[in-house]
Amino acid sequence: QCDTMSLPLNQIINADYLEIMRQLPNESIDLVVTDPPFNILNHDNIELKDVKITRSVDFDKTILRIDILIKEISRVLKDGGSFYIFSSDKQLGDYIRNIEINKLRYSNFLVWYHTTGAPSVRKRAYQSHCQLILFGHKEIIKKYVFNFSESKEMRNLLHYEGCVSFEYKGGSPGEYVGHPTQKPSKLIEKLINVSSNETDIVLDPFLGSGTTALACEKLNRRWIGVELNKEYCEMARKRLETWRTQMRLNIFQAKVGSE
Repeated sequence: QCDTMSLPLNQIINADYLEIMRQLPNESIDLVVTDPPFNILNHDNIELKDVKITRSVDFDKTILRIDILIKEISRVLKDGGSFYIFSSDKQLGDYIRNIEINKLRYSNFLVWYHTTGAPSVRKRAYQSHCQLILFGHKEIIKKYVFNFSESKEMRNLLHYEGCVSFEYKGGSPGEYVGHPTQKPSKLIEKLINVSSNETDIVLDPFLGSGTTALACEKLNRRWIGVELNKEYCEMARKRLETWRTQMRLNIFQAKVGSE
């Protein structure tokens, strides 16, 4: 049994994901939820006549070694733990192959569908309104956690709006805080609710704007977040502090109201 006192719980760590993952003890993590680089972007800025889309590609420049990532996920996951990995279609086969090599089980893929897709600027491909999420688990002796609710809530097509991953004229940013591939909080909360229980430990080695950490705080999960980009670390810390401040204010107001 892992000594959780030695883990960097509820911390945003500014470092390379492998550096930190290799320091984590074997079988110390209940759930991995993460959105690694797709390594597919080759442009910085795109401009149209009446619309300017500006996006930094720093988040996608880290060269992802899928074989090493899956090996580390297999090592740190507890028996009965699960993982959700956002993936491009080009990476899907590589992920599944390495999942099987490392004695994990690939269950199925989910599709996150959103109506606000990125504009098809070059008009040479279909406009994308979805992303793939691999779902799998480590099941040796223990059954993996799967909090099934009702059938209509457990479909592999997940429809969530709430933020956009780019800025453009007329767009509605919602909860968007500036990260170009930010995911809606409700989407990540759904995954965490299904595949973990309260006080479980959730790891996100590519934390980005901190959505996984925020979802864990809301759902009473412990978490470890790793992010290489300093700017995104500060973004995530600010999001967490804003939420924590609001929660303290709510508690204070409730207390005053009951007196």
